[in-house]
Amino acid sequence: MTEEEIRLNPQRVKSVAKAGIGDSDVRLCQGSIEFLTEMTTEFIELMALAAIDNSERPKQYVDSTGVIKALRKLGFDSIVDELPDLSEYAEDMQKITKMF
Repeated sequence: MTEEEIRLNPQRVKSVAKAGIGDSDVRLCQGSIEFLTEMTTEFIELMALAAIDNSERPKQYVDSTGVIKALRKLGFDSIVDELPDLSEYAEDMQKITKMF
């Protein structure tokens, strides 16, 4: 895949950023949208690699346990604490409570 094929949609990134800010009057310049798009794409790639390294399953499998471990290992404890209950989406969430 080319870099352009895996890049997140800039319009979607803009929508998420504006929703996160919570102020409809805020304007995002094109440069900031491009930067946020590049940064979020890189963050997802980093998290996927870290999740594979932290997965308890074979190395071809990214699971929620690996993602949670990776977030904590990389210093994103506050993000983990803000996550909604994911148990209905993942078969391996019971492992998380045993880890920490």
